[in-house]
Amino acid sequence: MGETRPRLGFVGLGSAGRDHLAALAASGAVEVTALCDPDPERLCAAVPDHRRAHCFDDAAELLDTAGELELDGVVVATPPAAGMEPIGLTVAALERGLAVLCPALLTADAAGCRRAVATARRADRLLGVDYTYRALPGVARAVRRVGAGLLGPMMHVRGAVHGPSGPGGAGRRDAAGAGGGAFLDLGVHLLDLTRALLGQPKVESVAARCFRGGRPLTPPVTEVEDFAAVPVEFAGGPSADLVASWSAHAGAGRVFQLEAFGARGGLELVRRDGASDEFEVAVREGRRRTVVARAGEVDRGAAPVAWARRLARSPRFDPAAAGSVAVAEAIERVYGRRAERSSKPLGSGSAAIGALVSA
Repeated sequence: MGETRPRLGFVGLGSAGRDHLAALAASGAVEVTALCDPDPERLCAAVPDHRRAHCFDDAAELLDTAGELELDGVVVATPPAAGMEPIGLTVAALERGLAVLCPALLTADAAGCRRAVATARRADRLLGVDYTYRALPGVARAVRRVGAGLLGPMMHVRGAVHGPSGPGGAGRRDAAGAGGGAFLDLGVHLLDLTRALLGQPKVESVAARCFRGGRPLTPPVTEVEDFAAVPVEFAGGPSADLVASWSAHAGAGRVFQLEAFGARGGLELVRRDGASDEFEVAVREGRRRTVVARAGEVDRGAAPVAWARRLARSPRFDPAAAGSVAVAEAIERVYGRRAERSSKPLGSGSAAIGALVSA
């Protein structure tokens, strides 16, 4: 493909989809070629800024015309309310030779996640997952610092992420429709980043406690939790304690904090909104704390833009996508469900796909 701008289709124009569309369009790194949402108001709201884009209310139709539109990839920002249909859409796009950026909710279904990664590998097409914090300033440098052994052997990671409230909608009230609650919505980013800092080790054990309104939930969890405390043990000895919530009294509207402890030093990644929504990466040695990167705000578009630039260089499969399978398998342990779940295939017609992009 060279360094040309990828031609992209955008499926789902809810909150996350609009954020991704705005960030990618503003970056100048892509051509916005197609827009898809079954809600005419959302579709019409996007058109004035992208008048040259082709519009669809049916994702299957968009994929069927991908060749004619000369699409290079699609950005999937669909809700999980229609079961695991977003995985079916991801697989269908990959089978058509398109690169895909999908939401972190891909990890709600380990069997479906494995299927998506296997399809991407077989099609030799780029599959990206929208892990928001991975693409923020200084995070990649922090991962390289740990990988180079500058902090010594890593022993433990402690992390917490708190949001003011969970997503609404009927599909978010039960685990069958939502796939999970606060940990899937927020904690998945902690888990992904923890594995990256520890060198992608195998997860050996997960002992989670999930709560809803202060009431403990018994595994297998069949309700959407608003608080989860998740101790994790990894192969080789490292461990982690991760907490995610929509309801904790955290002293701020949104909090993201991750501390990694090595034998010769530590790392801290912290976001706390107040007067500003600032994100910092700091190295700690003894009593000394040195900020090595700072961003004025958390940019939800950073990961999509990084994926698009990677696609501009090459559309080929990136083996790093396989890491999402390990995350998905750990998520299943969090909720105490080890049975295989089958992701639904992509149907044809707006009736089959309408619920997929409607939230």
